[in-house]
Amino acid sequence: MAGVIFVDASAWVALLYPNDKNHGRVALLWKEMVDNDWPLCTTNWTLYEAATFLSCRAGRHDWAMRLLALAENITVLSADEVELEAVSTFRDHGDKRWSMVDCVNFHALRKHGCQHAVAFDKNFQQAQEEFGFNVLH
Repeated sequence: MAGVIFVDASAWVALLYPNDKNHGRVALLWKEMVDNDWPLCTTNWTLYEAATFLSCRAGRHDWAMRLLALAENITVLSADEVELEAVSTFRDHGDKRWSMVDCVNFHALRKHGCQHAVAFDKNFQQAQEEFGFNVLH
């Protein structure tokens, strides 16, 4: 597979939370990505969102710490680089239920030439054509 693969919060949570309905699918995909040494990236805001869910909503601070440890081995993009564009997209897409984190991620994907995203969030399905990536799941 060519290019860098973006990992969304929905994929991080599914990977680390065994009760998530997408856990099995993402575990297989994760193994394939790691075994093939595919370059991975995410944004700092995505990590914060996933870590917060794992620690606060799932009640597993240890899973959040595992997430942060996994992220040490991939590229973490700064949301600061695309924050203004993301705010504009958030404002202009009021017909969608895209979060600010989603909008940051879409712009980070485009800015850094990520051709693929691992995501179970329907917002990524909606945005893939506009922002030039395809969703893997």
